[in-house]
Amino acid sequence: MAVVTAAGESPAVVAWRRVRTATWSEAAKAAIFVVLIHAVLTLVLAWRLPVTKQFDEIAHYSAMAHQRSDPELFPHYERQVVLAPDLATPTTEPSYISHPSLYYLLLAPLTGLKHGLILLRLVNVLIAYAALAIVIRAGWPLLDSAFGRVAFAIIAASFPKFVLIGAMVNNDNLAALAGALVFAGLAGAAAPAWL
Repeated sequence: MAVVTAAGESPAVVAWRRVRTATWSEAAKAAIFVVLIHAVLTLVLAWRLPVTKQFDEIAHYSAMAHQRSDPELFPHYERQVVLAPDLATPTTEPSYISHPSLYYLLLAPLTGLKHGLILLRLVNVLIAYAALAIVIRAGWPLLDSAFGRVAFAIIAASFPKFVLIGAMVNNDNLAALAGALVFAGLAGAAAPAWL
């Protein structure tokens, strides 16, 4: 049952009308443009980037594949091996990824799908995109000038290799999201509402 306002419109319709008719500042438009450019670049890389050992993508994928075949919250890391670049053939190289397993355990089912690599990369793109959006949104009220806000958005999106890492399977994107949430908490603590 949908909630209807006095005017006969649902809250979703009223909210959409506010967004559609909002007057966006030039700084807000520029920040949105920066975030969208970041998202597009990351998506293109996720789609086109070859599988590589660079930035440990194969090792992280291997940890997920191991969790798919032998799911454990507290895995025996010494049993894990790195997969070959075809992402199907085990090698004799022992895995050097011994990170907490929850991230790998949750995403492990995707390694069994036909397009598992691209799906995992898309999940990582979403995580990286969320981290960037949270950082920009949290830092926005801390800056008084439009120039400062746009510069902050550009600096946040230009973090070295963030687009590249955001396009790959790894837990660095989850760490970026955690860092963004900590930053948002600290930035919110400085706001007058906390006083």
